[in-house]
Amino acid sequence: MAAEKEKPSRTARQDGAGRTPDAGGGTDDARAGGRPSRAVPVAEVLVAARETLRELTGSEPESFSRVEPDGEGGWQLRVEAVELRRVPDTTSLLGSYEMTLDGDGALLGYRLVNRYERGRPDR
Repeated sequence: MAAEKEKPSRTARQDGAGRTPDAGGGTDDARAGGRPSRAVPVAEVLVAARETLRELTGSEPESFSRVEPDGEGGWQLRVEAVELRRVPDTTSLLGSYEMTLDGDGALLGYRLVNRYERGRPDR
């Protein structure tokens, strides 16, 4: 009986250079050198950021006023969150938070940059 030669198993599709595409459409070796590729879609990053801010501050994130790539594979966000609900709602207290996330959506840092009444955002 002749021994059959084992074929290497391929669990992931490879491109012509033998690199495996990541979830963001880049390749694994793009992370190893220079600029990392985005592995997580921006929508998932925003959902994770909203939940993280809620857990850290106890405030209810309401909107994103800034969503930008940081040039290093991560994200810079500004999130407006309700810190104190009041009646009427135009007097509710909001906080504006800056968040820095890596390319996978993990929090690297955050800070409160402004606190204001909803009806007076420029003061």
